[in-house]
Order: sequence, then C-alpha cells, then structure tokens
Amino acid sequence: MATQQHRVLLYITCYNVLDGVSLTLRKLEQELLAAGHYVCVLTTVSGDPANTHMNGEHPNRQVLFLEDSIPIPFLTDPNNPTLSYELGFHITPSVQKKMDEYEPTLIHISVPDCTALHLVNYARRKEIPLMGTYHSNIPEYMDHYPGLSWLKHILWGFFRHQYNFYQALYVPTPYIKNFLMESQKMDRITDLQVWGRGVDVENFSPSHRNMQFRRELGISDNEVVICWCGRLVPEKGVDIFCDTVRRLNDEGLNFRALVVGAGPCEEEIKALPRTVFCGWMSAAELAVAYASSDVFLFPSSVETFGNVTLEAMASGLPVVVESHCSGHLVHEGENGFACVAGSKDSFFEATRQLVVDKSMRQAYAQRSRELSLTMEKKSVVQQMLSNYAQVTNNFYTEYGGRHRNRDSAFRQPHSFVAGNHPRPILLRLVEVLFIVLFRVIWNMTEVFFMMQRTIISMRPAPVHHHHHHASRNSSPTGASATLPRKSPIKKRASFEPTKMASPSAPSTIVEMQDVDIGATGSDPLLRETEDDCETNTTTSSSSDWQQPQMPAHSSIASIGDWKISNFLSISFIRSAEFLCLMESHARNSCTCQNGLFRGLAKRKNSIDKIEDEEEGRFVSERRPRRMVAQSQTAPLLVV
Repeated sequence: MATQQHRVLLYITCYNVLDGVSLTLRKLEQELLAAGHYVCVLTTVSGDPANTHMNGEHPNRQVLFLEDSIPIPFLTDPNNPTLSYELGFHITPSVQKKMDEYEPTLIHISVPDCTALHLVNYARRKEIPLMGTYHSNIPEYMDHYPGLSWLKHILWGFFRHQYNFYQALYVPTPYIKNFLMESQKMDRITDLQVWGRGVDVENFSPSHRNMQFRRELGISDNEVVICWCGRLVPEKGVDIFCDTVRRLNDEGLNFRALVVGAGPCEEEIKALPRTVFCGWMSAAELAVAYASSDVFLFPSSVETFGNVTLEAMASGLPVVVESHCSGHLVHEGENGFACVAGSKDSFFEATRQLVVDKSMRQAYAQRSRELSLTMEKKSVVQQMLSNYAQVTNNFYTEYGGRHRNRDSAFRQPHSFVAGNHPRPILLRLVEVLFIVLFRVIWNMTEVFFMMQRTIISMRPAPVHHHHHHASRNSSPTGASATLPRKSPIKKRASFEPTKMASPSAPSTIVEMQDVDIGATGSDPLLRETEDDCETNTTTSSSSDWQQPQMPAHSSIASIGDWKISNFLSISFIRSAEFLCLMESHARNSCTCQNGLFRGLAKRKNSIDKIEDEEEGRFVSERRPRRMVAQSQTAPLLVV
C-alpha cells in the first residue's frame, strides 16, 4: 500500500502555553511537516501569541483559534499571557468553515473537553477517522483538593462518554493503560494503545554540567544537589519532598535542594533549610540545572508518564520517583528507586542512600543516561505517524469508512452507557451551565484583581537602604550576597549562604537577579530552542498576580472524601447516563423509521466505491485529490 499523505486536524486546548502537553505535540507537529504531511492546529487563545509561530511558518501548517473561549478561573494571570489558560465550549460557524476548507483526513484530540465533543460530532458527520492521546489524569487531581473529590466521578463519566467515540486512545505507559482498563473499563469502549514519550538527548545531557552555575547559586562543589522540577502543587508530592529535605538537614548531611517551578506551595519550599528556589526556567537554563544536579527527587502521584523524570535521566541523574507514576522509567537497583506511593519514609531512605553513597550515585547516573538513549524523541514521535496510518486504514478497511459501523464493533458491556450520540440534550444543558458559571467566576476574579492592583498602588513605596541589600527574610546579622552581572540569561532565585548550616539553624534567603550559565556566545546550549524542552516549565515574567493558596499537605485528600458527596456524585452521573441513553434510543428509533437517514452513505474522505445501503450495490464516487493512497475496503457492516 502506498504511503498516505495525512491532513491532520490537531486539537490542543492551550497550544501557546508551553507546558508538557503542548511541547510534546509540537514535536509531533514538526515531524509531520518534515515528512510532507499537513497539520491544522485548533486551539484557544490561551498563552502567549508569540508562541504561535515559534518554530517559523510552514506552507503545510495553519493554526485556527476558537473565537469565544473563556478564561479558566484561578488559572489565568491577566498580567502574564504565558500563564493564561482558557477553555473552549463550541466551534463557531466561521471556524468550522475554515475546517471544511482544510478538509482534514484525520482528527487527533489531546484533551477531552467540551470543544472536543463538538469535534467528535464533526468527525462523525463528515465521516473522518478520529483518535486521541491521553496526557493528564485530571479526574484524579480532585483527590488532592479539599471538598472536590466527588467531582472526579463526574469527570470520569464525561471522559468515558467521549472516549467511546474514539477509534483509538493512545496512553503514555502500560501502567496508565492498566489503570484505565481496571478502574474505568476503557478497553471496552475504545482501542487502548501505548504511545510513549521521547527526550532530546542532545539538549538534555551530562555535558551541560556547569559548576559555575552552582557557585552562582551559592552551592559549593562538594555538596550533593537534589533537584525538583515541576509545578508546586499538592498532587505533585510537595509535602514528601519537604519532609525529605528537612530530615536530611536534621542529619547534618552535606546537600542542597534545587527547586525549579512555581505554584501555590512556593512559600513552604522557600521556608525549607538548604534550599535554592529558582522559579520557572527556560529550556536552556533547565538543561544546565538538571546536569548540574546530582539526584532527581520527584514524588508526584499524578504523572501519566513523567517527562521531567526522563529529562533528568538524560541529564545523567539517578532518580527517586513514585512507583505508579514514573516508576516505569526506573530499573530498580540500576538507575534509581521507585518508592511506595505516599510513603515519606521510603522516599527519605532512597534519597539518603544516594546522598551518602557517591559510588552508587555515579553508577546510577551512568545507567540513567544509557536508558534514556533508548527513548530518543525522534523515533518515539515517528511512531505516531504509524499510528495515524493504522487508524486511517482501519477506518476504511474494517469499518467501511463509517463511524456507525465502528460503534457496532464496540457494542458490549460498559460501552455507550450514555448512548451513541456525542451531545445529548442533557449534556448541552450542563455545558450552558458551565459557560455561565465560568463567566460569572471570571468576572468576579477580574474584580478581585482590580481591587488587588488598587490596594497595591495605594501602598507607600518601600524605603531602600543602600548600605544593606538583604531581603526581609534574611537573618539580622547575615551579610547579603552580591553577584556580578555576566549573562543576558537571568533568573530570580532565593538561596541560603554557601556556609554549611547547623541542623537547627534557620534558612537565610537572599534575593539574586543574575545567574551566569556560561560564556555568552560560546555555550551551544544557548542556541537551543525552547520547544525542545519536554516539561511544563517556561520563562515567565514577574507580576503582582498570585495564584490562590492551597494547602500543601497530602492529608487534604481526606478532607473532600466525604461518603455523602461521593455517593451523590456517583448517583448523579449514573442518572445522567441513563437519561442520555433513553434519549439516544428514542433518536435511533426515529432515525430507523425515517428513510431520509438511510440514504446513500457518501463522503469525500471515503473509499472510491460506496455501497448503497438500500440496494446493496456499489456506486462510483470521485476520490478527493488529497488522498494519495488507494485502498480496498470491506462491505459495510450491518448496524
């Protein structure tokens, strides 16, 4: 069979927010273009518009923006576009017209939100192959926020309903596949496959280790640096990281913690002894930070793959991670430790071994690098091209180019529990309620921001004393650190003095504005583009805006785990599924009795010959020019 030329419609909610999802899919986009395929990205106006064409424009690529997306409350910084997330709820006629003009041959959905359901409808109406990739355990996040654990049952119900219409869903690890099979019966509603993640082994490499970078942060050459990279939120295991750092400090070990990231738990991190807080970093800085560290500690319990863990391994670090998340990247006794979920003792003991045993640390570091070389990003991304071809071929050969036939193949227990119509009336009503709720909350949030700015502007200007530059958190007797201005790459960080602190001594925090990561113009890393970084860290400017503070302890998971609220949410989703199923049966009955719905099944993207359902004969149809491959097809299945 000849090679197919794909015209992919790729839906990403926040394309211009450079997080792990968007960066992973940008790599896929680049490989598609390099192979001569076409890509149309559908997204919201989230993030920095400058990132739209950060890799340059391409004649085979276009980006469509949803016209009426809504800012997500508490996840949008009005002063910083790089931290602004929006959510779309439908596709306007003007955007749909552009989609029609593009004539996609395959639709790839990366986030199962309301807009994605509209795309499901679009794919079924136009008879276009449809698949998705799984990037975030969003429903499981709810367990980590007080009073919200009940919401995960509703989210899982919504996700199951949507995934029911996908031909295939590609998940990042075998563990996630098994989790979805056992807890949500996802294998009964769609074809679950594994598509891993890759890493740029040139950008993330031990060769970028920079001792000057460490010294600029006040870290001595003989200290063991324990690195964290990621959002500082409860579900990432911040409490376990903090516990490990405190216990290592209590033992008087010669180490330093280096934290890259930001979030609601910042203050707890800044209060830790012997800790350097750097905030967000660019790809160039992050690669140096990884390679200049000695151990990677990341106890997150919600990762679907663990991109940052793979980046740390490529940078030559032994890793200490949670067994159910990034544990698939760990070869126990070779490159790190996969610890028991939620066990502070397990994480502490594993980290302590690596801190005190230099030979183990070096051996594990070398093995981490070796293992990462087997997951080079180019080969992993190219695997998705094969997946595209398989989904497209199956759509025409197994299902006759019709989604209804695919539905028949997946009619079994646990499938289509809410019917085989993507957007039933009840779901549309819930969608409207969400739109109203989001707009009300966002308007209230804007008022809060306005009041906050007004109060800040009314405050008297602080009095600066030229003879003393230490921050207000500094020790009264501590001298401030003055660092030279050397590099155009700068980072705001806080750290302790280089001098070893006693276990009982409080941490001294000094504000630092300039960090030199190498001589300007001579470091090849500085010429790397940021989109090669597979993490959710980006460069962000400072502002007066702050995210609402959330408790940073894992014990909050139990606060929202009320039996009554969970029972009510499960009852609600079951009732909603039943009502949607009844509506679906009614609509199907009307469709079967109306000959208008059983006419000739034809579409542009289909095969050269289409079977007339009423007469059982084949009729000719011109094949569109965009479909290069010529394929055979099986007769339509009986629905």
